[in-house]
Amino acid sequence: MPPEIRFVIVAGLRTGSTLLVDLLDSHPEVRCEGELFAASACPSPGDYLRERLRTVAARAYGFHCKLGQVDSPMSWTFLKELHAAGWRIVHVRRRNLLRQAASAMIAQQRGVWHDRSGANAAAWQVHLDSKRFLQALGHAELADIAYRAVMDRLPHLLVRYEDDLLRPEFHQATADRIFHFLGLPAAPVTARYCRSVSRPLADCIANFDEVVRAVRKTRYGRFLDDPEYA
Repeated sequence: MPPEIRFVIVAGLRTGSTLLVDLLDSHPEVRCEGELFAASACPSPGDYLRERLRTVAARAYGFHCKLGQVDSPMSWTFLKELHAAGWRIVHVRRRNLLRQAASAMIAQQRGVWHDRSGANAAAWQVHLDSKRFLQALGHAELADIAYRAVMDRLPHLLVRYEDDLLRPEFHQATADRIFHFLGLPAAPVTARYCRSVSRPLADCIANFDEVVRAVRKTRYGRFLDDPEYA
């Protein structure tokens, strides 16, 4: 019998979505998967999901989706159709775009997107090109605007990275809130992933002062005054 509870996690790059999928998947009645449409655009996402649901033996099923992974023009239509069919939507946002952009560039340079070993605590450093970093900030801002434009038109549960996922002590309360939203009983959750960039950015970026000077000259300088940027 297909899962009676279905949900989709809508989240962009470096927002804690992989961690959230892992937390929710640890519930005994939940099967939560990552990006089903990450490899390429899917011409018929509805058919693909129906086939996927036939293989799931769990009361609740969910997956992570980024906007644009089911053909950009279809993103709004796809999510609207899911909601109309009874799927519930969880949206994850990250408030500090500077830290989000830095996390993406650092992960790309290191080739480490997710960390299960705790090796993120090692004394590594990367050099970030200031011009490319400002471009990455611009892309992060545009993506955030696009996500908000879509999600403002759909009922959803909002999860904020800084308030709900940043620290391990937040995880259980966040998961319980989502389980309640889905109509599931609370259950203890565990995560296999560590924060991939947990040290202050000043310790991770070799040319940190140069990057800060470049950011201060732009409208993104406000993120430097956010205590979560460091």
